[in-house]
Amino acid sequence: MFTFYDVEVFPHDWLIVFEQDGQITKVHNDRDALMRFLSSVQILVGYNNYSYDDRIIASILKHIDPYETSQKIISGKRFNLRLNNPLTLDVMQEMRQGLSLKEAQANMGLNIVETPIDFDLDRELTSSEIDQVFQYCQNDVLTTKDLFEKRESYFTSKFELVKEFKLPATEVKKTRAQLSASILQAQKYTKADQDRLKIDFDERFFNNSIPQELFDFYKGLQERFEDGEDPNELEKEKLTYTLCGVEHQYGLGGLHGARENYHGTGNYMRIDVSSFYPTLMINHNFISRAAKKPELYQKIYDERLRLKAAEDPKQEIYKIVLNATFGASKSKWNPLYDPRQFNNITTYGQLILTHLIIVLEPYIELIQSNTDGIIIKYENEELIRGMTQDFGDFWGLSFDFDLITKIAQRDVNNYAIQFQNGKI
Repeated sequence: MFTFYDVEVFPHDWLIVFEQDGQITKVHNDRDALMRFLSSVQILVGYNNYSYDDRIIASILKHIDPYETSQKIISGKRFNLRLNNPLTLDVMQEMRQGLSLKEAQANMGLNIVETPIDFDLDRELTSSEIDQVFQYCQNDVLTTKDLFEKRESYFTSKFELVKEFKLPATEVKKTRAQLSASILQAQKYTKADQDRLKIDFDERFFNNSIPQELFDFYKGLQERFEDGEDPNELEKEKLTYTLCGVEHQYGLGGLHGARENYHGTGNYMRIDVSSFYPTLMINHNFISRAAKKPELYQKIYDERLRLKAAEDPKQEIYKIVLNATFGASKSKWNPLYDPRQFNNITTYGQLILTHLIIVLEPYIELIQSNTDGIIIKYENEELIRGMTQDFGDFWGLSFDFDLITKIAQRDVNNYAIQFQNGKI
């Protein structure tokens, strides 16, 4: 089903190596041989091929000089040239931006093979040089296959999304956030940047002992935005506030705070809000205003809960859509882009977690807070569970509880915990 490939281009030569079911096929300056091979390929898989290799093959098939195409790509020149058949997948998709195949090889402890031949060599390659390039190219193809197998679950999830929501097969080329936009039938919301720092505070926030300094911080950002300050800079600002004896960072992201260089043994508990951001999106109508079928989000959410309760692994497909839709609302290039809704979600998340800490404060020692959950030290487990569940009823949230016997943490992002069942 999958054929792995890599392309190398020189002024007078182009070479391609394909790997299919353990068989290596090499093509050199032979368009007809390339066409014959591709006619039997179902799905072509490369590394960074959406940007480079696919366009090189498309140029060869269209009788366009592949070296000229290569130079345009390298120089960053924009032009419209795509490979429409066969379907292609890019192993680099949604990996760390700029991660080269050579760096990936080094990270995996693989042999790095470099070609000593100048890619701008202005003459035809010798037979010896061709052999060297094929060896180099084949090494990259096998690395691409290895990486693909390590990321198989990522690509499987995209195929399952396409199948589950009856999308065209070509949609599998998209990122999961782009697929979420397709599922929700998103169309660009043209006024998305006009109110991006307008926070809609729930009235319940003001009646539950949440510190006024937090409201002043968020309202100050909104006022400065309305006065013309750059929203991109405003969204980077942080407020440091001490809550329950722990210094916390507030902003337009997740809430973070921790007792630094802390370690202890005893009765600890991790309390996580289940599906926090998706639940806030539904409860407070914070789904992107670009979604033309926002009601589908509720259906996906309900179906995910049903499948999760039945321990059906298919629930992971629905979870991807729920989480990716949130992230897409802050992505300028996604049809779901709606930064006001993103900022509303994260602000509500911080304030609700703050409210939970304030409710529990007389009965706990707070160890850390991290976006959608907290770790506490406690004495009365039944009391904590009951108060938290009552809190969940108030806000329309549910919680997961994990009992911990030992913790050692440097800060909020670096810690080790041992659960009551012995798992670390």
